Amino acid sequence: MVALHRAVSGAGIESLLYALEGGAVDGVTVRSVAKLDVTACDTLLLHYSLGHEAFESLARARCRRLLLFHDVTPPELLRGAPLDTVEAARAGLARAGWVASQCEAAAVHSRSSASSLKSRGGPGATVLPYLLRPELLETAPNPAFAARLGGRSPILLTVGRVLPHKRIEDVILVYDYLRRVSPDPWHLVVAGSTDHAPGYVESLASLCGKLELPGVRFTGGVSQAELNGWFRAARSFLCMSAHEGFCVPLVEAMHHRLPVFALSRAAIPETLRGAGVTFSSPDWVAIAEAIDAVERAPGLRNGILDVQDQAYRTYEPGAAARTWLEWLELPERESTPTRM
Repeated sequence: MVALHRAVSGAGIESLLYALEGGAVDGVTVRSVAKLDVTACDTLLLHYSLGHEAFESLARARCRRLLLFHDVTPPELLRGAPLDTVEAARAGLARAGWVASQCEAAAVHSRSSASSLKSRGGPGATVLPYLLRPELLETAPNPAFAARLGGRSPILLTVGRVLPHKRIEDVILVYDYLRRVSPDPWHLVVAGSTDHAPGYVESLASLCGKLELPGVRFTGGVSQAELNGWFRAARSFLCMSAHEGFCVPLVEAMHHRLPVFALSRAAIPETLRGAGVTFSSPDWVAIAEAIDAVERAPGLRNGILDVQDQAYRTYEPGAAARTWLEWLELPERESTPTRM
């Protein structure tokens, strides 16, 4: 939202951000949606990822309405998460088609999400590029943090909120096999908030205990600087998620030139754009052996990174911003506020 806000503002168009709770994000003011007051000449862009009662009124706002559908994780993939999270996902899927049908047009970040919206009774959606924020990717880690990681054993990294659909148990099992097949003393780092599904997190800790796995670290929520530090310290990136509407950590991993190993599910192949090493099933042994093979073959590793570099260049922010402005049809509406 911040990236799109800045792109729209940079085009000379007034843009305001609204969320359930007001505040600020990276110097950008976010207003409470309770204070939203639109006029007929406004354009309202709704960001949809989970169900919430606010969408009932927002979808009927008396102005031009557009929708960005971020996709909704199927509730059956969230078993182990708190009930309110599962119910929000269920409600989000149930109402997605209706909310989208109340809007003039809908956008998504992947064909996978477009198909998901269509299956819920929604209209066809335009696939638009994800807007990166390069300044975040370039944020330097704290020197003390970087020094602390210097000279450590190779790190296998996975990134994202620790929720059941991320299939962190599969990541752990790949790591277990990697320790057996590799001569190197690998460590596993799971970078992301552990606050959203405490029962699931406990089950992962129990699994690590049963397997007697050393070197597994759950960071919890981290700053962008610390996250970049982990990306720079790691040797390989692993994603075993069962569902993604678009997977930002894959793009971040490509930016930091980490070879990516991922399960080919939902929008993951689209996010990678043909790069990385993908697997059709969670074959822990095969994936572990692939990670080890790439680590021990510099030529193979560099070849994978070269392809990933090409894929990453397709996310060039300037071109993506122009595509968004064309879809929003805002250049000729320079006096029109955009609410997001």
